[in-house]
Amino acid sequence: MKVLVTGGSGFVGSILCPMLAEAGHEVTILDRMWFGAHTEGARHICYGDIRNPEHLRKHMQGRDAVIHLACLSNDESCDADRQVSEEINFTSFPPMVKLAKELGVQRFIYASTSAVYGPSPTPRKETDPLNPMFSYAKWKAACEPILLEQASNDFICTVLRPAALMGYAPRMRLDLAVNILTNWAVNKGRIEVWGGEQMRSTLHVWDMARAYLQLLDAPAEQINGEVFNVGGYNYSLSELGRIIASEFEADLEYKAARDDRSYQLDSSKWSSTFEWYPRSFVEFAALEMADAHRQGRIPEPFDNSIYYNAKHLASLDLSYTPPKAGEADLLALTTHPIASRIPGGSAPPPSDPVEREKWYDRWRQVGGLPR
Repeated sequence: MKVLVTGGSGFVGSILCPMLAEAGHEVTILDRMWFGAHTEGARHICYGDIRNPEHLRKHMQGRDAVIHLACLSNDESCDADRQVSEEINFTSFPPMVKLAKELGVQRFIYASTSAVYGPSPTPRKETDPLNPMFSYAKWKAACEPILLEQASNDFICTVLRPAALMGYAPRMRLDLAVNILTNWAVNKGRIEVWGGEQMRSTLHVWDMARAYLQLLDAPAEQINGEVFNVGGYNYSLSELGRIIASEFEADLEYKAARDDRSYQLDSSKWSSTFEWYPRSFVEFAALEMADAHRQGRIPEPFDNSIYYNAKHLASLDLSYTPPKAGEADLLALTTHPIASRIPGGSAPPPSDPVEREKWYDRWRQVGGLPR
């Protein structure tokens, strides 16, 4: 299939896109790349914004499937700039779905969140009522029916509600529960658990990517118009702390809870539909991240904001300005198949005037721009 992955340079996308390519799919990434250009596996790389309908049209044209990952994720990121997060997480979504259907996209897979259930003292099923508490989950919940009501025999629509993710990815995050605890255990020799009774449903990012791949191959009658929870095992924060502390002989300290909410999933519908179970567990996630830390693949883990969504986004200009005449075509060059063979060709044009002219010159040398 020809697959467009919005947000394909993000935490999940940086694992998913190489996996899609290895399975024989032709991958196009559409991403603002606020967290870097992690584009392995992509045939076409587009530095773009899902708020730009013309840009979406250009890069959705001729695609068989859309996997929509792009969003500002987690409560802190959304609350930092409510207008921008609403534009990205909600306002852009209805026209995107309409456009996908109009252009003949056959499958549309939407990454929602388990947070749509709200705090859950017991594992939640897809049939349980939704109770989103904060803007991130509210917008995700609002998008689900917009997609599902468009489902038809020619437009296969599916919603996934993932558990809390963990594990190493080229676009690394250190603001997720298991990743936070591992970072402290490996680099500080101690772990702080705030509370401990709170429950979390966990899923390795690699298993998350497997789930999207599963949906591309699944019979339409299994997935059309369906919502699936996708999670692994439910742990208390105390259990997670003990598991990770024991792996690295780290000290474990408990402090008063700052947030006593629990989030738990029942993923039996997904498992029974596909006979699918997670292959990677907390111990594996912790050990692979420890290797990445020790090999220098996660430099400055406490000081570099790029690993922390809310902190990093607060340092950026997230506003959207439609491209000037001709600029959209320049950005579109980054999707050209030869872009990967030109130094910097798959990255957006630099903002610095001198570097920007060098970027143009590299394209002129291969005939990609008029002289």
